[in-house]
Amino acid sequence: MEMYIQVPDDAFVVIKTTGAVKETCRICDGTGNVKIKDKGFVCPDCNGSGGKMRYFPDWEVTKARFSAVTISAEARSVRYVYDVPKTAVYGKETMHKVELGVEDVFSNRSDAEIEVSKRRNEGVSSEEERRCQYE
Repeated sequence: MEMYIQVPDDAFVVIKTTGAVKETCRICDGTGNVKIKDKGFVCPDCNGSGGKMRYFPDWEVTKARFSAVTISAEARSVRYVYDVPKTAVYGKETMHKVELGVEDVFSNRSDAEIEVSKRRNEGVSSEEERRCQYE
């Protein structure tokens, strides 16, 4: 059996990431300190940071280079392996391999960004609802 798969060398891929939002502390209003009877104390709720980070699943578009194809006869699926840039701790860009389905690979950035918008808005009407959903 012969099989031909057309895979772009360079593509825009949609990958799952983690979004973060810093929410201002409700106790100290973001100052990190509270005052009780003219004495200052570190806020007991945020431990002096002025707020808390809230994390939620998110998606982003990145340009990637094709690396390999994996074909599973049992699962009847074709997955593409792309080298995706990842920023290291010191700002140096490194590459890591990501296995993606056809639904994650796009030939142009605008189509990929439309897909990201769809995924972000799936079943959630506002940013606040999306964040609260994952707390």
